[in-house]
Amino acid sequence: MKRILIPLCLALLFSVHLSAQESIIISGRITDKETKQSLSNVQIILLNKQIAILSDSVGQFNSQVFDPIQGDSILFSCLGYEKITCDISDFIDNGERLISLTPKKYELNEVVISARRPDPLKLMKRAVQVYQKERRKDPHIAMGHYREKAKIDGSYVMYTESIGYAVYNGNDHPQAGYSFFCENTRRSDRQEKWLNLARYHLDGKQMSDVSSGNSFSLSRLRRLEQYGPLSKKYYRSYTFRLDSIYFENNQKLYSIHFEKKNQMGDIHIYADDYEIKILNLSSKAIRSNRFQMELNQQIIIRFNYFNHEPFIHSVHVYQSGPGIEYWNEYKVLAQRFDDFKLDHGEIWSMIHYSMLPFVEYKPESWITYHIRPDEDYDKIEEQLGSLEKNLQEQYIANSGNWWLQDYQNFWQINDDLYDLQQEMNKASILIESLKKFF
Repeated sequence: MKRILIPLCLALLFSVHLSAQESIIISGRITDKETKQSLSNVQIILLNKQIAILSDSVGQFNSQVFDPIQGDSILFSCLGYEKITCDISDFIDNGERLISLTPKKYELNEVVISARRPDPLKLMKRAVQVYQKERRKDPHIAMGHYREKAKIDGSYVMYTESIGYAVYNGNDHPQAGYSFFCENTRRSDRQEKWLNLARYHLDGKQMSDVSSGNSFSLSRLRRLEQYGPLSKKYYRSYTFRLDSIYFENNQKLYSIHFEKKNQMGDIHIYADDYEIKILNLSSKAIRSNRFQMELNQQIIIRFNYFNHEPFIHSVHVYQSGPGIEYWNEYKVLAQRFDDFKLDHGEIWSMIHYSMLPFVEYKPESWITYHIRPDEDYDKIEEQLGSLEKNLQEQYIANSGNWWLQDYQNFWQINDDLYDLQQEMNKASILIESLKKFF
């Protein structure tokens, strides 16, 4: 099934006004032309820049495009609807645009009823083969939003969210995996119960804070690809059951339940091409190295496909244990799907930066990208605010600092051979340059 077809197209030349700009904002709302209902997860693709953004749960999209390419066209594509294109220049000084998509008209084919149900193991085998074959092995980059929060004994003790860049280092790198690099961060003051979870170094000294969890949810996908139900090597260690067959936007899907010891979940697969839409996984008593305790864990991963390649749409992780609840989630804002490359030294610098980012709060970007507040934000603000500083004032006060300033005191290898601060500064400059890809 071809969810995205990127045609070669001839676009009109930009106006002088457009070509003179370093960036523009494209924004609008997408609806069903017949029902007028909002359409979520519509793919909005800048064809020449090879970037895709997605409409949100109420059909809105809002993104900043840096160095717009002359003559670029925008393709709007959604399962079950006719594709349309328009010129990027149409968004200049026009504010939010209303885009209406026309539902596809399908002819009803003869229905063949069969008592025979598909073998779930064979379905999973094919789905894993397709996923591992199609997934991007080379480095790639997306702009995204990460958020984490935690409760201890029923009350919130920390809240952080950031707009930044999700990078896959590529299979050939020794640290192959996904990392998130914060660029614009809203960080609350930590409560004492949260700071008590800070890990200890070998010399017995306690760090001033728990390390950043900005790459945590992304790393869950990598583990599922290597050792879980998405692994070609380990998927057979699970048992599978076909739960249901259903239709969505005239596309047939299988819902398959899986289990293995302390793990269980379900995976939703498109019937015609075996591409995976959603994976849900629940695990009991998983050892958390970050919190040094055993926690129950729930993971929900959604995928998008561009030219049949699977990319992350969102990852939601929830962990719970005695007296503690922890949420960590990531959602793509803009996916770049052409070539992206960092050299070996840049990757190593940025890996350290991912763990210990520089916190910088720029309120205007939160307005630009229309980041919707956490569903429990009012309670978070009530419990984490104080007489001295509300949450907004905390974001401002925590801006301009490294995540763990005292970490450098623990990283004493050899000043002549390795300077952590120098590597972090180099990575900080590199992060600022990544916006050119969008």
